[in-house]
Amino acid sequence: MNIKTELSNLFGAEQVCGCSGYETEMFPYAESFAPAAVVKINSVEQAEKLVGWANETGTPVVPRSSAAPHYRGGAAPAVNGAVIADLSGMKKIISINKQQRMAVIEAGVTYEEFLPELAKHGLTLNMPLSPKAGKSVLASLTEVEPRLNCVRQWNFVEPLRCLDVIWGNGNRMFTGDAYGGPMDLELQHSKGKWQLDAPGPMNIDYYRLVAGARGSMGLATWVSVRCELLPKEHRSFIAAGEDLVQLLEFARRIIRNRFSDELFILNNTALRRLMGSAADRLPKWIAAVGVAGRDAASHLRVEGQSLDFADIAKDCGLSLTESEDGVDAEEIIRIASSPCAPGKYWRADGKDTAGELFFTTTLDRTPEFIKAFEAFKKELDAEAAVYIQPQHQGVCCQLSFSVPCSFGEECGKVSEVLKKAGTKMDELGAYYSRPYGEWAKAQRERDAATMHLLRGAKDIFDPQGIMNPGRLWESEEQ
Repeated sequence: MNIKTELSNLFGAEQVCGCSGYETEMFPYAESFAPAAVVKINSVEQAEKLVGWANETGTPVVPRSSAAPHYRGGAAPAVNGAVIADLSGMKKIISINKQQRMAVIEAGVTYEEFLPELAKHGLTLNMPLSPKAGKSVLASLTEVEPRLNCVRQWNFVEPLRCLDVIWGNGNRMFTGDAYGGPMDLELQHSKGKWQLDAPGPMNIDYYRLVAGARGSMGLATWVSVRCELLPKEHRSFIAAGEDLVQLLEFARRIIRNRFSDELFILNNTALRRLMGSAADRLPKWIAAVGVAGRDAASHLRVEGQSLDFADIAKDCGLSLTESEDGVDAEEIIRIASSPCAPGKYWRADGKDTAGELFFTTTLDRTPEFIKAFEAFKKELDAEAAVYIQPQHQGVCCQLSFSVPCSFGEECGKVSEVLKKAGTKMDELGAYYSRPYGEWAKAQRERDAATMHLLRGAKDIFDPQGIMNPGRLWESEEQ
């Protein structure tokens, strides 16, 4: 009896499908294999049943909750015979509490589904930069995607708080303060528990074993999310120039004063792909900054910070405008804070996919890395979009280079160039805090102590190695 037949007997034929078409969805820069089958998971009970069966049979399981296409490889099996646990059908928004500014959602809820429901309750979310259509909020959070508002980012996984995890050993756990109540969210909510705090239970922050692990420790079915109040008033500004150092100082001083609600820096190529051809007329570097007013004295907050933005820009030798050469700052922030339309992923720029190189560094070091990347530009057929996102209240930032490409020879060429560029960045001290592909191997070799601890954790939570084997920093031995 083959795997697909076994799963059909276990879950029903309507929930199990073959791998036809999945080969072309796989990330072209990481070694991957077509899955043996795909199981549509619609409930926690079904997820537990699949993990139990996988342990009995020794079958690898790869969780995924976002819609296709996939760009980075977290949902690509690294071994033959794996089963995809497709949680994209888990669409329930379990609770939204405006008073606590908290929401709990299942794994398959996407940004385009979640944001309108939050708005009905007067809430919104600290967003990543224009995520692809069909991106699962849970997947985005556990992939530790950087957020546009670093001032409100208390740690790297913010706004993630609690998770419902089925570990690879089959045990189910609520993490954070959700652990302290019954394993029933309705009962917890009836007792005034709203899954607010991420740390714990006890002295271990279990969410850290899930964040960035790409499903190699366990399978998460719901997440609690810290939300923000919808603004009553909002203003956005552009500071643009040819000298990146000026814009970096502008950003640093804004963050130091804990100003802004959105703040990020793009090169002209990235802004054009995000906004359209009108951005071609802008200078090489653009900083977008926004300020929101909520509830009491909203107008005073917006007006006060707007004046401060202008003073800081002037001190840095920049001019601050709400619109420049037909590009509206408020529109930049609106698009940056919204998911892409289907088939319009901005990094891919109309092509099949995009090669990405991204890592963590500090704002002051970004010019050094960008200069080093210049040596590889001649080998690429397209300009790289450069995105600088301050993180964790500005203590560091993510620096990202992305290059669109079509499947086939072009992808192979882009992949090779980015591998070489990634090696150079590693030599300069780039920290691959979200490691994929070759960058995972580089980070592993630089941090043997952490790898030793991760292997120990893997032995505890997934002793048979069924959860996405080969993706714990790409190169672990099962």
